[in-house]
Amino acid sequence: MAMKLPTILANVSLASLIALGGCSKGPSEEDLARLEAQVEESKALAAAEAKRAEQLAEANRLAELAAEASAKAEAARREELAAQVERDKAEKARLASLVDDLNSQTEEINQSKAALEAELAEAEAARAAAAAEAEAKIEEAKAQVAAIEKNREAELQAAREAAIAEATAKMESRAEEAGHTAPTELITDRRKESATSFFQVEVAERNFRNNTRLILKKREAEE
Repeated sequence: MAMKLPTILANVSLASLIALGGCSKGPSEEDLARLEAQVEESKALAAAEAKRAEQLAEANRLAELAAEASAKAEAARREELAAQVERDKAEKARLASLVDDLNSQTEEINQSKAALEAELAEAEAARAAAAAEAEAKIEEAKAQVAAIEKNREAELQAAREAAIAEATAKMESRAEEAGHTAPTELITDRRKESATSFFQVEVAERNFRNNTRLILKKREAEE
């Protein structure tokens, strides 16, 4: 409507000019000048209005382009945000999976550690019990050996005394048969007989002790 207004004014002025021309006197110079001024003014207004309309159209076009660019940018931004959200979700899922794996591994390690500690404690207890049992058996064997040696010492002492008595009796009998009267000869013969008897007894004692030690070592090796 604003663009058509100057044209309407020009047409009205032209119509007025024609109407005045129909009068007997016709338009005066002043009326013509005024009408021409109005026409020029209308043309100027029409040109200005056309320019303004052109500028408005350009502004609208630029606004549409800007809106389109903004819409594209917003769409791209939303798409990037959506992609980022998906990436964040995937990363969170990956991290959660890693945490679960680490927790599972930690639990398995703790269970394995507890099982190993229990086995170690059991083995240590078994070792201590075996060591105590072996020590008790060793002490028992030592006590048995000590008792055997003690009995053997008593038997050896009795054997010594019996051997000495027998040797003394033999020497006295031989001395009586030979008619020995010198104490020195009797003592010499008695010493010889006694030394032989003592030596025989000592050999038997050493053999018994050696056999006892061998038996004790064999028991310790078996345990």
